Amino acid sequence: MVREGILVGDLLIIDNVLCLYQRTEYCKEFNSSGILKVEVAPLPIRFGATATFSCSTGYMLSDEGDEVRICRGDRQWTGTSPVCIKAVICEELFDDNDNGVFVDVEPSTRTVGATATYFCRDGYRLFNQTLMERTCQPDGMWSGDVPSCTRIDDYVCGRPIFQDYRIVGGDLVRRGAVPWAVSFTQSPFNDHFCGGALIDERWVLTAGHCVYAYVTDASGLTVRLGKHNREIIESHEQSFGVERVFLHPDFDLDALYNDIALVRLDRDATFTDNVIPVCLPEPDSAESLIIPDNIFTVVGWGRLREGGELSRFLKKVHFQC
Repeated sequence: MVREGILVGDLLIIDNVLCLYQRTEYCKEFNSSGILKVEVAPLPIRFGATATFSCSTGYMLSDEGDEVRICRGDRQWTGTSPVCIKAVICEELFDDNDNGVFVDVEPSTRTVGATATYFCRDGYRLFNQTLMERTCQPDGMWSGDVPSCTRIDDYVCGRPIFQDYRIVGGDLVRRGAVPWAVSFTQSPFNDHFCGGALIDERWVLTAGHCVYAYVTDASGLTVRLGKHNREIIESHEQSFGVERVFLHPDFDLDALYNDIALVRLDRDATFTDNVIPVCLPEPDSAESLIIPDNIFTVVGWGRLREGGELSRFLKKVHFQC
């Protein structure tokens, strides 16, 4: 028996009874061309389905049209379909090994908006001491000029390559911003337990109470330079044994008077972007630095709060004398 009905939108009326009528395709199906490609989900096409357009290799979507269209309740797609145009590609960039310049391009297709990031290999640094970026522009040219790296022949004490943007709390130190920071670890656990400052290729200045137990035998003591994260071995850190520990002759452990010591490394440190000594003041000017209201900075892997755990990363805190 065949019954006739009236279709109103998605509703089919048969003998005064409303029935839901489901079309096989809710919105019109798209046909992909050789260059313009479209992916529709879900299938069969329903209300709310999305059509996402893309182009074949060597082409890009123009500014006209919509990359994504949505199937509406009136069985029409939102927006208009885009068109593909020949992609604008910036020239390929290469490393300059002779001058220590490396470049990474993302995405590697070098299309408009791609970013080229430059950096220097060890022993070199950019003139502005920061990462340099260039962008692929709509005219197919890279923005800006090619940066250059300069060889680092002499590291100057107290002059870090990277400028920074009881230690309790404190602010995070940028990696390499305090290249004279030293971490002491001890066997058998090799955990950080004290800090110090590198003052030249062979010597570290530290607190006497940190190393007094190693005056006669320093074999269990390890000095780590260039560290930022105390919990891992970092690629740029340097590790040393200790040749000898020298305490201040009037060091008093109970009162912590003259709490200072010198530690001689078992070999010379190599100065790098992450390992540079701090400057020591001349004897005549040292006392003039310690005057009321002067601001000082302390760095270390101290506790994040009183009685809490040590900081994982190098931190700093400012205080007024």
